[in-house]
Amino acid sequence: MAHEALRQTNTHSQEDHGGISRVFLQHFRSWEHVSFACDTTPVILTGPNGAGKTNILEALSLLAPGQGLRSAKLSHITSHAHVSHTPWSVSVHVREGGLAPMVLGTSLEMRDGKERRVIQLDGRHGVPQSELPQVLGVVWLTPAMDRLFMDAAASRRRFLDRLVAMFAPHHASLVAKYEYCVRERLRLLKDGRSSPQWLDALEEKAAQAAVAIAAARLSLVERLNSAKELALGFLPRPYLTLEGDVEDLVRAHPALRAEEDFQKMLAASRVLDASSGRTQCGAHKSDLVVTYEGRAPAASCSTGEQKALLLSLMMAAVRLRARTREGVPLLLLDEVIAHLDEGRRVALLEEISHLNIQTWMTGTHPCAFASMKGRMQHFQLEKGTLTPL
Repeated sequence: MAHEALRQTNTHSQEDHGGISRVFLQHFRSWEHVSFACDTTPVILTGPNGAGKTNILEALSLLAPGQGLRSAKLSHITSHAHVSHTPWSVSVHVREGGLAPMVLGTSLEMRDGKERRVIQLDGRHGVPQSELPQVLGVVWLTPAMDRLFMDAAASRRRFLDRLVAMFAPHHASLVAKYEYCVRERLRLLKDGRSSPQWLDALEEKAAQAAVAIAAARLSLVERLNSAKELALGFLPRPYLTLEGDVEDLVRAHPALRAEEDFQKMLAASRVLDASSGRTQCGAHKSDLVVTYEGRAPAASCSTGEQKALLLSLMMAAVRLRARTREGVPLLLLDEVIAHLDEGRRVALLEEISHLNIQTWMTGTHPCAFASMKGRMQHFQLEKGTLTPL
């Protein structure tokens, strides 16, 4: 009865946050050429294994900074039949409100024997990746992420940093700058012949980047904890905390003081870092801690509970993104129905409908999405074909 009441509520007019209205893929993995139109409501892609469902989601994920949901080498994406011919390309029409659609695309370019990904936006070629979140705020969940709460802290940091990048376009550049400074400092320490002045300069740059990274992470964690209250409440509400020495400094002091204190920590650990071959403290050691309703650690929850927690967290991020009114939020969920019982599956689909944000979902069996008939677009995929249902 509760789900039926929600269906009635969700039929009321809601704000249209926009979405993708047309997709073009060329020489992209299993898709030689495919072009199809859709509207900005949620999209379901069903079909047997190997039909190309995840390949479409991967193509859309490459409209965000980084290497997409598979983190694949760019040249490996090209369709096997065209490895030595035309490289792959992805292009979409992005509609926002009543504005004319924007044309956003990305493709592989080979130059001087080197591969790179180039981005086009409304006829502009070579658009920097930092501009992508201003057009599309893309987040995704794949089966490979199901062990996020069980894996090492590095996986959770990367996950959190992808979410932060939706709200702070230069966050990824800051992380890259910090990691470069830490690597270069460690190389000089191992070499044993570097001047203190050069180490001071590297540690100052590392401290500035680390404090900015920690501040952005902490800000998003706080906002995610608040955004969960906007959910319907059928999925569990994870409580997030961020552990790390730089985060402790940022919580306790203004930015300049935190930078100075962290720089001193780096200077004090030079001998230990040189002997161990590792940097003992910093933003690369932080960990995102998630608990179920603020009680049980996520790592101790069942597989289904962990999946539901992760879904709840992802949708909190998308809700936040929608409220910024900067670009179009886009949620990609690959095989999310697996490991969810019927109650949580219905709850997830109702939450997605309530979000009123374009969400792309894949699944093997159409019947798993039966409760959303008439509220979502459904495409059936067979190898090389895509048919609206």
